[in-house]
Amino acid sequence: MQNLEKLVENSKPTINMFGLSILTVGIYPLMWLYDNIDAFGSFSRKPYTKWSVIILAALFAWQPYISNITNTLALDPYSNVGLIAFVTILSMILSIAFYIFHFVVIAAPSMKGLSEHLLVTEKIDLKINSFFAFIFLYLYMNYKINEVIELRKRKAMMG
Repeated sequence: MQNLEKLVENSKPTINMFGLSILTVGIYPLMWLYDNIDAFGSFSRKPYTKWSVIILAALFAWQPYISNITNTLALDPYSNVGLIAFVTILSMILSIAFYIFHFVVIAAPSMKGLSEHLLVTEKIDLKINSFFAFIFLYLYMNYKINEVIELRKRKAMMG
């Protein structure tokens, strides 16, 4: 319960999270996730560590770097087309790996665990949409934390 309170206490409006994400070129969400990893990990059936976020950050950082190598190679008229194709595919693989790793290791277990925790402890049914969780990742996680705050307020008003 203490971990849930930490998440609720540190919550931000989702639009602020989106703005900070754009302003910091995607670094802020990784810092937010790193800061709250213990809280999210406590809800997950498969606990993960801060190394999970470090791996996620590495995937996040290497993808544009590899993409820039592709762009540089494409500008060189003497570049090997096979090398350009290989580096392009590597960049796409890193991007896909980032999304899948984030969803499978962090987002899905955390959101499912949070939903089960709220149902058992507070009788609050937090419905998780897997499609939105995959597409919006940390924004959806933040949105659901804010929804917990709203559901608690409604529950308190109803008695």
